[in-house]
Amino acid sequence: MNAPDPTLALSTLSELARLTREPLPASRKVYVPGSQPGVRVPMREVSLTNGEAVTLYDCSGPYSDPTVDIDVTRGLPPVREAIILARGDTEAYEGRRIQAVDDGLKPDERHDERMAALRAAASALQRTPRRAKAGQNVTQMHYARRGIITAEMEY
Repeated sequence: MNAPDPTLALSTLSELARLTREPLPASRKVYVPGSQPGVRVPMREVSLTNGEAVTLYDCSGPYSDPTVDIDVTRGLPPVREAIILARGDTEAYEGRRIQAVDDGLKPDERHDERMAALRAAASALQRTPRRAKAGQNVTQMHYARRGIITAEMEY
């Protein structure tokens, strides 16, 4: 069953901030430059037992890169923001208030208070949502059908 376990307490921010950042065995993270400025495609170079290496796409994000400063209270840098803004087909809007049901829970005043405290401690993570402007479509499929190769497609 996938229902939330009511016996589990919400974690504190310090508990959530603990990360395992150990590198994967016999490998190192490398980046291949993209065709657009600032786009670096993450790869993992894996050393084989015969001394050769194979390069694979790495979808682990920045958490497996020992050179990246990770702070869960700041969140990840908005690397796609400039790309999205440059296309000019989206607009910011005021999102709705977060509710317990968003976390798969029933409304509960205690839960709301604890979640509010966690969200306040990590307020830098709260970003303004965006949507397509009137008459626009901003899906990758929409761009692909028009022959537009976006920076995100390089991944």
